[in-house]
Amino acid sequence: MEDNEIVMPGDKLATEEEFLPSKGTFNENNYIYSLLIGDLLISRGKIGVKSKIKDIMCFDRGNMVLCKISDTLPSVLFADLSNIQVNEKYYIATKDGKITKPKYEDRDVTSKRINLLDYNPGDLLLARIKYNDDDSYTLDITGENELGVVLSLCDSCGNIMSYDEKLHMLVCNNCKHVKNKIISECYGDFNKVVSTLSSNL
Repeated sequence: MEDNEIVMPGDKLATEEEFLPSKGTFNENNYIYSLLIGDLLISRGKIGVKSKIKDIMCFDRGNMVLCKISDTLPSVLFADLSNIQVNEKYYIATKDGKITKPKYEDRDVTSKRINLLDYNPGDLLLARIKYNDDDSYTLDITGENELGVVLSLCDSCGNIMSYDEKLHMLVCNNCKHVKNKIISECYGDFNKVVSTLSSNL
């Protein structure tokens, strides 16, 4: 990394042994990362980033986010959060998210119990940040019609799954595979996803 080099959020800049972190950075596991889109600044043993965008915001409790499932366990889903730009504001994620087993009774969409193992790596969801913990965001996908899966691929054949209003489930039109997930009212409509995110940040 060189002085005045353009860096992006999440870029690894240096180790804490090499420099002290300055403005526009965050440190994790002895490494210093860029928090912003901007120019790298190195001076007097410190490393920082000067923003190229007017307003840089970190996601916080209460924000709605778009996330992608990266791994699944019976009691928790792990998710990567997407950075979002709304007008001149740029919202960034500084850590990963997790979704714990939802309280199905908070969302009256089906009489069947929600099973986190019905979710697949690659599922895209709208979620709300419930807690901003030190090491991760705790996400919630219950209680609001906009929250839940907005896109899912069949884990049997790879086709995009469709929402069946009668079953309140996702169905693959190719192989007829069925999945029981909390489904956003924005499912399959990415213009609506963008609009919903813009009005909830």
